[in-house]
Amino acid sequence: MTKPTQQLESVLKHHGYFLTKPRIQIFTLLQNNAATTLTRLIKLAKPTNQATVYRTLNTFESVGIVKKIWLGNHTKYELGDEFQHHHHHVSCTNCGQSFALPANRALELLIEELGTSDGFIPKEHQLDIIGTCKSCKKAS
Repeated sequence: MTKPTQQLESVLKHHGYFLTKPRIQIFTLLQNNAATTLTRLIKLAKPTNQATVYRTLNTFESVGIVKKIWLGNHTKYELGDEFQHHHHHVSCTNCGQSFALPANRALELLIEELGTSDGFIPKEHQLDIIGTCKSCKKAS
């Protein structure tokens, strides 16, 4: 068992869930793909049925394995910060592609400073830049 799979099993066990083949499959798909839609995950997970994918994502989201992100008008899923480095996204409103931005310590410090103003205690944050990607810009 790989270290990420052991970590997955540990989180699931801590919350009273078992490590199953469909959970490993969905986890592996999320490890190997950028933020992705439910529709795409269902296609990638064949022959696992749609209901199992949906239930697995709900379980993963409830225990922090997966986070749901809103990119433009699309909902996508990706592994939580415990399983991958924290990052932000740019998303194309034309083709729907999203890309992770490189880490930027100055940006994180600014977000932390803004988030803690007036005694607020932030739990997490998400920053997404919406626009037109290079490919779509060339095509227009």
